[in-house]
Amino acid sequence: MKFTRLESLRLVLGEQFIAPEELQSVFPGAAEIPQDLPFSSEEFRLAQKAAEKGGDLPKPLDAIARGDMLLVPRIRQMDGKPLTIAAMIERYPQAFDRRFLEKVGYQLKEEWGILLEPLARTETPTVGWAVVTRKPLSRTFNRTYDEQTKVLDEWASPWTQDGWSVRRRRAVEIVYDLLVFWLLRKERLLSAQWDWSSSRTVDRGILNVGGFSENGMQILSYSAAVRHGALGVCPNLSR
Repeated sequence: MKFTRLESLRLVLGEQFIAPEELQSVFPGAAEIPQDLPFSSEEFRLAQKAAEKGGDLPKPLDAIARGDMLLVPRIRQMDGKPLTIAAMIERYPQAFDRRFLEKVGYQLKEEWGILLEPLARTETPTVGWAVVTRKPLSRTFNRTYDEQTKVLDEWASPWTQDGWSVRRRRAVEIVYDLLVFWLLRKERLLSAQWDWSSSRTVDRGILNVGGFSENGMQILSYSAAVRHGALGVCPNLSR
């Protein structure tokens, strides 16, 4: 039996792959849903071969199939409105730890919460496919923000040589990815870890997202000098 490209990916990638049509079930009116997957014809051929007869997969398909990475389509609109952090909190409040939404305080301010930040209502995901590590890179734990960035740049080198762009996720993208996999796969990613984003608050704190327990995910902000044993970076790959 000859599988189509999409069918092949479903078979070899399994639950680590979010199909475009699944988004409509959790984000009604989702617009600009990406369709063209970020893989070459040769990579698709190997995926089809693996689905039909078995065999090795090229990276990052092998990493996704093993469960080390995730493949997710990102959108930026729902029901004709921007898909922001505030919009996701409003639609799925049960997914968020409300203790960290308003006036909780943090390192730089006595009273702070993500809903008090302008970017909570302006920042949207970049439309397209993203390959993301399931967990933060272990080498990025217990490092300052700038130290983490150096580790990320080193890790990214072989990927960029293969044509991938590598960066930190924006805060809204971390929230989006966690929400999508929780709603569609019933899995709480980053349940005891946090991903430090590239999104900065008005006073130059840097947002991180994680701690996705039964109380909901946490959205926090730290100064760039902070070090934490569970705060790292989940690289975002795109083509």
